[in-house]
Amino acid sequence: MDVERGDQSREDSTNAIRCRTCGCVQTAIDDCHLAAPRAPRSTSCEICGASLGQRSRVVVLEAPEPSPVESHWARWLEQRRLERWIWFGFLTGLAFALTAMVLPF
Repeated sequence: MDVERGDQSREDSTNAIRCRTCGCVQTAIDDCHLAAPRAPRSTSCEICGASLGQRSRVVVLEAPEPSPVESHWARWLEQRRLERWIWFGFLTGLAFALTAMVLPF
């Protein structure tokens, strides 16, 4: 296993394919440095014989950095949210205090 891929699972680091029928994991040793060059890739499951489809690759794009206006708006919304919780706590405490004054012990 490469040091660069230390945080990936073994299944991801060996380019494994999971059978949809029985759930066993087939390792595709194409990318492995221990494999012979151009090792043939199995097209069927070794356990149940079901056909293995090619795993589609997903392209993950980096999220663009938010603009200064968006970051300012997000900070403003967070401050208002915090402010609402403070007011809620104050009014709840005030209601308890008024209730305690009205009810005799």
